[in-house]
Amino acid sequence: QARPVGWPLCYGGEGMSLPNMSDHSSTCVADLQERARLQGTAASLREMIAASEEQLSEQCRLAAEAEAKVMEQRLFAQLAGVKAQAQELEQAEVLQTTELCQQEVLISEAES
Repeated sequence: QARPVGWPLCYGGEGMSLPNMSDHSSTCVADLQERARLQGTAASLREMIAASEEQLSEQCRLAAEAEAKVMEQRLFAQLAGVKAQAQELEQAEVLQTTELCQQEVLISEAES
């Protein structure tokens, strides 16, 4: 409900007259106390949100580090597999080269 500018916070709205001053004062005090309580609650909630955001940020950082370690392990495993495959290919190449040389020697001997 809208209250006219300059009217107390506890004014009830259009069509309502202000109570006598002692009732008005106690109503305003109650409103101020409620306002202070709500401000305290809001401050507490802001602190909780800030703490939750900080915790979430830390959890995200830890999760990213853990994921990076897993990725690193996978990449090292893939690298080891590629190195082993490259070594096998080199050994196969050496074996084929040796066999080709032996075949050339046999062919040369057969032709002579």
